[in-house]
Amino acid sequence: MAEQYKKGKKPHNRNHNNYEERNSNYGQEYNEQKKFFTNKKILIGLIGLLVIVGGLIYKANSHDDLLATVVSVEPNYKAIQIESKDCHNITSHEQVKNPNRTFWNGMFDSSKHPKYLTKETSHVVCHETSKESEVLQYYTVQYKIKNAVNTIIVRDNPPAVNIEIPLSQLQSYMESSSVTVGVLDTESK
Repeated sequence: MAEQYKKGKKPHNRNHNNYEERNSNYGQEYNEQKKFFTNKKILIGLIGLLVIVGGLIYKANSHDDLLATVVSVEPNYKAIQIESKDCHNITSHEQVKNPNRTFWNGMFDSSKHPKYLTKETSHVVCHETSKESEVLQYYTVQYKIKNAVNTIIVRDNPPAVNIEIPLSQLQSYMESSSVTVGVLDTESK
């Protein structure tokens, strides 16, 4: 053993080598566990962050929870002119000389052969008239969400006033509108 010290070698100690080996193994395991837990924390944090961001995006894009109150529904009309002809018969009476009357039958039979006859003529007289009518074009629907008032255009079947409906349902009125025309006659000559 003394020779080992002289040559610069450490004495071979079995316990000492096991301790250093075990210590280095524990250090590696500890570092690996520390990395695992650190990575696990980061992963859990990222998943949590993704869930929160996803929820916020869903909430921002979800209109189902927004209730709209219909404030007013106003029909909008367009005035149009409808041209028409008004025709009727006019009868006129005119006194004309009787072509069958002669001197002799007028002297002796004047009651059967009068000097003048009444000639009746009729003809059709037309004149053009125009009626102003109003054609329903669309409805202007005003609705309120919280304190904001907005307007949409609906072609037919607007929602009732003072009802609360989800915004998505109100928007479906706009999307399903088809053109329907109704005529209100406000005759003027």
